[in-house]
Amino acid sequence: MAEGIAARRRPTSKDVAALAGVAQSTVSHVINGNYPVSDAVRRQVLDAMERLDYHPNASARTLRTSRTRTIALLEKLDEHTAGYDVLPYLAGIIRHARERDYDVIVNTLADDDNALDRLSQRMICDGFVIMDVVEHDPRVERAAQLAVPAVLVGNAGGFIGDVTVPDSGRMPDCVYYDYDAAMAEIAREAAGCGCDVLVMVRDEPDDGRSLPPIERTMYDSGRREAERLGLRVELIAPPTGGEDGVAAVGDELAAAIAGRRAVIAMRGVNLGDTVRRWCVTHGIVPGIDAAIVAIGPAAAQGRYPELSYLPTRPDAVVSTAIDLLAARIDGDASPTVVRAVAPERIVHRGTTLPMMAERR
Repeated sequence: MAEGIAARRRPTSKDVAALAGVAQSTVSHVINGNYPVSDAVRRQVLDAMERLDYHPNASARTLRTSRTRTIALLEKLDEHTAGYDVLPYLAGIIRHARERDYDVIVNTLADDDNALDRLSQRMICDGFVIMDVVEHDPRVERAAQLAVPAVLVGNAGGFIGDVTVPDSGRMPDCVYYDYDAAMAEIAREAAGCGCDVLVMVRDEPDDGRSLPPIERTMYDSGRREAERLGLRVELIAPPTGGEDGVAAVGDELAAAIAGRRAVIAMRGVNLGDTVRRWCVTHGIVPGIDAAIVAIGPAAAQGRYPELSYLPTRPDAVVSTAIDLLAARIDGDASPTVVRAVAPERIVHRGTTLPMMAERR
């Protein structure tokens, strides 16, 4: 039947309904997402659409429903972006959006502060995901004034109360990984391993500007927990990123851990791997002379000693963000949600396991 229809003419939603064994209105509900449909029925309809090679007219559907089934993702990327840390978030957003039948358009221009206004005015998306929100980020206030919903992904929870929201607008929801709790967890692990110093290495270059909020609160949290547990705390700020930045603070790093049981912690597995390599080349044995823990997605294996890390759970962050955004698109008008995704436990590998085994 399906092959016969496809050979004669372009299939219609009526053909899809007949093949799926459902009402034509049910096909419309599945396509437009404007009415709840069970997973089993949805699967029947999608299978029938695939068999018939049926593609709904996107322009006509948008006119009928005011929906584009498209989400715009804004993430400022440049040559300094650590792709290893960012890509799991981007891939997760696209995957979870597709599971909800949304396509994603991506704007990555670091200097494009007008993207929100432009994309909104063109009415080509139903909502926005705004990544890596920083303090005084102009995108947040603009997002609060849009006619379509937005969700912030990044540690904006501590300062969104400072954003001016017009009477006709609403503050976007915010989802972020709880770096504060993560650094505090590393401090507790350090104390549990019998360490007496926590060395935190900045992942943002020390260019004279104040720390971004995600780092400032993270280091403050780590310092408070470490001092509560009786650990000495050192904060080291490389002047630039990469190997050169770590090399520039090498003497400071060596002095901080000399003669002590130390844990070196940082945000980002790229920085963690750079510190690991610096230690190895300077006669400091990771996991024995000093433990190293990075906060970030799964660290690469096969580099001896393998880097221990505290997972940032990008899939949990982005799935929560897409769920919130989809609900707002569907008309959820409940109060603004600010949700922190809690850290799990450290994945111990070569840069911490020897010290843990010795303690036991």
